[in-house]
Amino acid sequence: MPYLSVGALFAVLAQKGFDQIGEAIQQKYPGGHYALAPGQWLIFSPGSTTQEISNALGITGSPTPVGSAIIIAFISYFGSADPQIWEWIAARMSTQRG
Repeated sequence: MPYLSVGALFAVLAQKGFDQIGEAIQQKYPGGHYALAPGQWLIFSPGSTTQEISNALGITGSPTPVGSAIIIAFISYFGSADPQIWEWIAARMSTQRG
């Protein structure tokens, strides 16, 4: 059974349908997404669940899925990446704190 997590920051890792999922992300989360690499995005959507994100993108909850992907909600992060990515995350997560 898939784990359902409520969060604000999500990673979308597509396996199939990169273009269709990317278009759905741009439509559903304008200004609330960051493209990391082909088939990989961050989405900021406070109070959403992983299932809600998946359904909104048409990955699940639709008779004709646009592609396949894993949606991951996370509460902490760490690593090495371009400064723009850290700035994007920090700007959105700071809205959650205050």
